[in-house]
Amino acid sequence: MRTLQHIKALSELSETLRAKGHPAKAEALARKALSMHERLLGEEHPNTTEYTMKLVLELQRVLGEDQRGTAASINNLACCIKDQGLYAEAEPLYQQALELQRRVLGEEHPDTANFMNNLAICIGAQGRCADAEPLLRQALELQQRIWGEEHPDIAHSIANLACCVQAQGRCTEAEPLHQQALELRHQVLGEEHPDTATSINSLASCLIEQGQDVVAEPLLRQALELQLRFLGENRPA
Repeated sequence: MRTLQHIKALSELSETLRAKGHPAKAEALARKALSMHERLLGEEHPNTTEYTMKLVLELQRVLGEDQRGTAASINNLACCIKDQGLYAEAEPLYQQALELQRRVLGEEHPDTANFMNNLAICIGAQGRCADAEPLLRQALELQQRIWGEEHPDIAHSIANLACCVQAQGRCTEAEPLHQQALELRHQVLGEEHPDTATSINSLASCLIEQGQDVVAEPLLRQALELQLRFLGENRPA
């Protein structure tokens, strides 16, 4: 169990470093955690009849925890690699993490939807938005079943879908999605939030692509004002 705790700590530290903008350091820790997971699976897999029933059940319990950790470690490693712009290398890792997550926790789980979103974003970043769109829609439908309609993750997924649709040149279809994401972020996050400013800017961009510059201008001004306000709040004293 100490090994599992060590692996979990490495994985969490990796994610913290990635979030703070240190993808190379995060990748090294994620790879180390993943290697430890694989060694543990190989050493403790209950694949013989020599174990007593009690021991087999205990090992299956440990294996279950380990598989969940393995999926998270693979996903964290993929995130670190993606953050370095290595999308093609990250994609199969995201796919592997998603497949393992589905086997361990099933389709109807929030983390499954999150992993699905991660894979879709990685695919879209490679210019394959048509391939990413079905995954984004599937993840959104799953999150709506789990969380309902009023949750920050729902707004994030709608925003991702809107950008994906817009990137394929379907701006008239993307516009109401941007609007929906913005309204939901206003509702669950408030106006004074960076994600709300991002949605305002995205909606304005979509309107500009449709030639609605006059409508987009006040939105751009609003987004800029919010972003400058956030920058001021985060500026070192």
